[in-house]
Amino acid sequence: MAADILHLPAALASDLVEIVAIVDPAGNRASGLARRYGLDVEIGGTIDDIHTAIDGVIIATPNNAHKPVAAACARRGLHCLIEKPLATSTADGEEICNLQREHNVTIAVGYATRFRNSVVLLKELLDARHFGSIRRFHFQEGSVGGWGAASGFNLDRAAMGGGVLVGTGTHFLDRMLYWFGLPEECEMADDSSGGPEAHCLASVHYRRAGECFDGTICILRLFHLKTGLVIETEDGCVILEGYASPPVFRPRGSPSLEMVLRPRGTPPFPEGVSSFQLQLEDFVAACRGQRKPLVDAEQGLASLRLLEKLYANRTALAEPWRGSAAQSMALPASIRTPPSLKVGIFGASGFVGATLLERLRHRGIDTVAMIHTTGNAWRLARARTPMKLVDIRSPSEVAVAMRGCTHIVNCTRGDDATMIAGLRNLLDEARRQQIQRFVHLSSIAVYGTRPGPEAAGEDSPARPASGSYGALKLRQDELVARAHRNGLSCVVLCLPNISGVYSGFVCSVIEDIREGRFALVEGGRMPINIVDVDNVVYAIELALAAENADGSRMFITDGDDITWGHFVDQLLPLIELSEPLPTISAEAAATPGGERRRASVGRALVHLMSSEVRGALRADPLIEKCEQSARALVEWLPDRLQERLRSSLGGPVRVPKVTTQRLFQSRYMEQQLRGVVHRSQRAAQLIGYTPRIQFADSMARFRSWYTASNGIGSERWPLAKQLLH
Repeated sequence: MAADILHLPAALASDLVEIVAIVDPAGNRASGLARRYGLDVEIGGTIDDIHTAIDGVIIATPNNAHKPVAAACARRGLHCLIEKPLATSTADGEEICNLQREHNVTIAVGYATRFRNSVVLLKELLDARHFGSIRRFHFQEGSVGGWGAASGFNLDRAAMGGGVLVGTGTHFLDRMLYWFGLPEECEMADDSSGGPEAHCLASVHYRRAGECFDGTICILRLFHLKTGLVIETEDGCVILEGYASPPVFRPRGSPSLEMVLRPRGTPPFPEGVSSFQLQLEDFVAACRGQRKPLVDAEQGLASLRLLEKLYANRTALAEPWRGSAAQSMALPASIRTPPSLKVGIFGASGFVGATLLERLRHRGIDTVAMIHTTGNAWRLARARTPMKLVDIRSPSEVAVAMRGCTHIVNCTRGDDATMIAGLRNLLDEARRQQIQRFVHLSSIAVYGTRPGPEAAGEDSPARPASGSYGALKLRQDELVARAHRNGLSCVVLCLPNISGVYSGFVCSVIEDIREGRFALVEGGRMPINIVDVDNVVYAIELALAAENADGSRMFITDGDDITWGHFVDQLLPLIELSEPLPTISAEAAATPGGERRRASVGRALVHLMSSEVRGALRADPLIEKCEQSARALVEWLPDRLQERLRSSLGGPVRVPKVTTQRLFQSRYMEQQLRGVVHRSQRAAQLIGYTPRIQFADSMARFRSWYTASNGIGSERWPLAKQLLH
């Protein structure tokens, strides 16, 4: 994956590099890569299969293959740019360092974020004590999932050499060593249950001449965190967001002041050039003997030593929400689990799919986790959950994956092809393999954004807007209903927004409130339809075992009459607001930014005569020549006549309205206008569903998770919250 989307484009963009060969044990993958980029190159399974003259190689293999591949290349006298980390152990890293001396080759390590002007500038400012002495620092980076390796090695702790600390955190460790040097002490806590960790929190301690400071590093792949570094100094706070933004300085005692720091003169690296191209060209210069690589093998080895020390001082991350009572909720005694139950979960790496898988495995039920990409499967991988890579758009892959399953749960999401053609493949194969029960997740979006009060029940007409997500889900529901009529026993659970631990919906509302995009409509009195993820999973379990199934939608909610105001009140303790949350009328929420101007023939003609349209038409030489002739003719007319002609064609000068009123553009403004509460009576009748997690308990568990994961109230929080303002 890294070679495909990062290294190969960088090599093609550089005029210093010629690509002559692609090496991959999967010959079809290498050939496909060559075809995609229109390359006429030699293809081989190993470097020894390549007979074309080569000067250097980029090694972007799984981490545990770095050493053997580097050894094979070095024996041929080939210079090596090795994707980070250098290896999976210090011992292997030391052997690679020996290779460059033994065979007189250059070895560089792919820490591409070092090729950023902001990183170099921060180094210079810190070395000059520009902000005074350092007191402490905090770095964080978090996302839901990440890049997916074609081989899936990133889900294998041994092949990876660790988890997110290796996959992503090692980039920061390299920059940390560059800025501060090697820490005296370090330790970490993570969430690994035998697999690669998905969330780690590392602590380091520095003792240098005139300075003594601590640092914290939070890396995760389970939810979004604002990426950035905050360094507290005696003079204030230095903040570096992302990798490309310039550092800013907030002086102590001046909370409303922020200074953007930029170097004068020519920067070290040209702007607008990919850091991977800069890294590659630095490697080329090193191979030609002009200088050492910016990040050489010895620096890569220093990063490995720090990684090993952190893992050696590893403890388990405290996560009271894992293994909670919600995961061990017993089914009613009247519900009998089918014998020889084997549940195939498609979309198992998603929010609902992962929660379902964890609960079924906790109950000892045989499960098969089907995922589309390894990039989003960290939550499962940390517990060494076996997974199958399946493209549900491929009937043959679906057939193989489903073999041996007795029950199927569809939690997949994606583009139109995935959601329609993919679902059709799942349903067709489920019928062929005589699956006993097919559970499909639908959405209240099928009833549109502003349904009437009759939508409290499932029999209300579904009227989603054309081309909307709701229209796509409605097409899915129709496919499932048809499959049920044709003999496949199907249950359709119709879900609202899903809350609970790891909820992207709740996190998104918090972010919109913080960013000023959200306001309460009508003081928050509008109803909200919501369901805790554990209630969803409980409903799925009931659906797998229930005798009654009619293939039609049934609402699954938390059951309480909850308002948006009540919901937001549960979140405000997590958000430090400087002023009360704004509230607006339903009318204002329904027309954000004012009414749209009506279309008319006159406006269309004026637009056609506008300078923007005329400018686009001038790209045609004939039209441009005609316009020049017309302009020359008009210039012969008297000034008053020219002005009247321009006015008649363009109309009077119009000054557009520019509102100074605050606009709220959160997607949840429209959701507050929904105005109807969807009831779960049908689910109670058909599958025996009643919510086991009440709204108050759900929000309390979410707050516990969110507080701990973000570090709210901890020693790192004063620095972490600097990234939110």
